[in-house]
Amino acid sequence: MYHTDDLLHRVDRIYLGPPGKTAPVKIRYTAYGVGALVFVTTTVFLRGLLSIPWSSSSTLILFAVTIFITARLMRFITGDVTVRSVLTAAFNDLVAPRPPKTGFLVAVTPLPAQRMRHLPADAPADLWSDAA
Repeated sequence: MYHTDDLLHRVDRIYLGPPGKTAPVKIRYTAYGVGALVFVTTTVFLRGLLSIPWSSSSTLILFAVTIFITARLMRFITGDVTVRSVLTAAFNDLVAPRPPKTGFLVAVTPLPAQRMRHLPADAPADLWSDAA
């Protein structure tokens, strides 16, 4: 229990499990919501964008990635720093104007003619066609 002057912070915001059966780890109530959002986001990313099929191993990896990302995010979220303020700070950091980078201008030039691979004259025009 926290011992502060503020009564709002005297509330222990940690779920320890059902009465008489405590969980082996302390999980804050906020972590459940953040974990659910991370789970949905990683599911959409892994299944939708990367086209990873449903299987027991991919689901296990999905849960492991969710737990890892949620644990990393919960380092920043406390009783004083809310989820909304962390998301606002992350958004502001991403869209903040940056000074232009100084450095060398890089230009890509084609390969010289002697280094280019030439096909023999009897090669088909379309190498990927089935006509051989």
